[in-house]
Amino acid sequence: MTTTIKLGLAFAVITAAFQGARLMVTNYQFEDAVEQVLLFAPNASDADVTERILALAGDYDLPLAAEDLAISEHGSDRVVEMTYTMDAAFIPGLITQPVTFNPTASVRLLTKRPR
Repeated sequence: MTTTIKLGLAFAVITAAFQGARLMVTNYQFEDAVEQVLLFAPNASDADVTERILALAGDYDLPLAAEDLAISEHGSDRVVEMTYTMDAAFIPGLITQPVTFNPTASVRLLTKRPR
């Protein structure tokens, strides 16, 4: 009986860790893809960058809206800050928690961007 309980608890912990890791990996992949957008389109307007990021969010099934993005320039750096919240089913059917992610991507521009 105690072995069954221990196995059940171990399974619950492993499942929760896997579900959390899956969300984190998706967040890191999305953040890397946004950085690639910034890197390979340095002269794109803010509207174009926003459009591309929202398309990426759709590809990754992330609930990101245009108002959740902040694009700014600090010296020669272009920075994109994003915020989104997802419901994480750590133990599907039993434990679901909202998790907020704040990915940031930046790139150093080597040339002046036309305004």
